[in-house]
Amino acid sequence: MAKSTLYGIGVNAQDVENIAMALGCKSGSLPILYLGLTVGSKLKKLNDWKPVIDKFNTRLTGWKARSMSFGGRLILIKSVLSSLPLYFFSLYRAPTGIINLLESMRRKFFWGGAGDSSKMAWVKWDDILVPYESGGLNVGSLKAKNLALTSKWWWHFRVESGALTLFGRSEADRVHSLLASVSLNNGSPDTWKWALNDKGHSKTSIMASEMDEKLLQNGYQPSETVRNKLAPKKIEIFAWRAIRRRLPT
Repeated sequence: MAKSTLYGIGVNAQDVENIAMALGCKSGSLPILYLGLTVGSKLKKLNDWKPVIDKFNTRLTGWKARSMSFGGRLILIKSVLSSLPLYFFSLYRAPTGIINLLESMRRKFFWGGAGDSSKMAWVKWDDILVPYESGGLNVGSLKAKNLALTSKWWWHFRVESGALTLFGRSEADRVHSLLASVSLNNGSPDTWKWALNDKGHSKTSIMASEMDEKLLQNGYQPSETVRNKLAPKKIEIFAWRAIRRRLPT
């Protein structure tokens, strides 16, 4: 027990210390860092998200944006920068300021900026985030990813019997008791089905895409685009910019 630490939620600090002494362990106070995540804080402040921002800065510092092609930068944004905050995004709703900061870092890197220096953005970032069929580059917004990941808990609470034990089930049990006598499907038990998926299961990528359709300014309007899987990315992006008349002349 000497290596353990006791924390209290809604308990007087002195009571926690007394119990810790009786158990032969240390007493502590929230928030704490557990498995890389801050526990006991709502993560509403910029400093709470410093680990994510530091990860972005560390990656961007090691990359030479100006020496990379647009294709190389796009691949790194999709495969690395878009994935770095997902651990935090899966449990916490990120403040708007954090989302805007991370998006600005992705946008600056895409256009070849580095550190405090920026380069001219020839296309609106929202138009880059949308899918290929809507005229974008299929990057996807971080806000949609955050909303999709946190909303997935809502789905787990309804389809998995033990999902609510982590957070308490009093409200859920109350709702279930009210619906116990209601049957919508005679002859078989009622179940939740995910309407956006043929198999009836939730999928984060589909949820994020649906949210982006509502969040991004162009609303996923069909648009002329160029996409050839055999062509190098930098050629594909050059053609995409040419169609939009967004090339320096």
